[in-house]
Amino acid sequence: MKKLRHKFRDDGTFWMSFHDMLENFRWIYRTRLFDKRWTATQRWMSVGVPWLGGYLKKRFIVEVQQEGMVVLVLSQLDDRYFQDLKGQYEFILHFTVRSLGSNTPICQAHPVHQLHRRSVNCEVMLAPGTYEVIPEIIAERDEQSMPVEKVVRMAARTNPEKLRQVGKQYDLAHAKGGAVKVKKTPNGAESLMDGMSAFSEAKARSVLDASGARPETDTESETDSDSELEFSTRSSKDRPWNAVCIIGLRVLAQNAGTSIAISGEPMTNRKQA
Repeated sequence: MKKLRHKFRDDGTFWMSFHDMLENFRWIYRTRLFDKRWTATQRWMSVGVPWLGGYLKKRFIVEVQQEGMVVLVLSQLDDRYFQDLKGQYEFILHFTVRSLGSNTPICQAHPVHQLHRRSVNCEVMLAPGTYEVIPEIIAERDEQSMPVEKVVRMAARTNPEKLRQVGKQYDLAHAKGGAVKVKKTPNGAESLMDGMSAFSEAKARSVLDASGARPETDTESETDSDSELEFSTRSSKDRPWNAVCIIGLRVLAQNAGTSIAISGEPMTNRKQA
């Protein structure tokens, strides 16, 4: 510190005008620190994403026991650990919060810009009651990226050991949403191929046959992502639309007793903080 001639002292308060701030900064990030007073609970699920956006029928049900500040975070998997296996699709997340049985939104969250797509969040004061978090996912296909199945076939021939390592990361991540069934076989490469095939088969079951027709829907209306009729016929048989996204909802609350369930599942399967 002597060589740097640094002195510990109060450097004072700095300020700039609001006009200067707007000229110099495009985005402002705020960091919230959670202490021991906060509790957290999380659920993951796998959803098929139609090419025409809209709110999904599959949603999270949140039960709040005590009134207080609640932070809701909707996120997708961190694909940095299996970058080559993430596939051709990019997803943009949105969600709406409303009381169960009500059509009035309490909070709506969307990404501030396109650079950070992994998660969106909102903070809201919630009274005791049951709420639903309705996801809206917009999928974009990058035609320059190779399909997962092609990547697996190429890597199985050129670098099977690396494929096994990355494949394990992929399987562990996607197992959160129940999307992958891993088969144990003596041959690691074949095991991964089977696992990837199982995932692809699960996606394929949700793909609309090219001879079907997709009904017109309003982009603000709710869509049934689990129905085969929700997928595009715009793609050819060689390039079916089979976007599947694993999403998770994390609820942080200052009071204990908050729980999350998934619509269509018994409340006994809910996770509680």
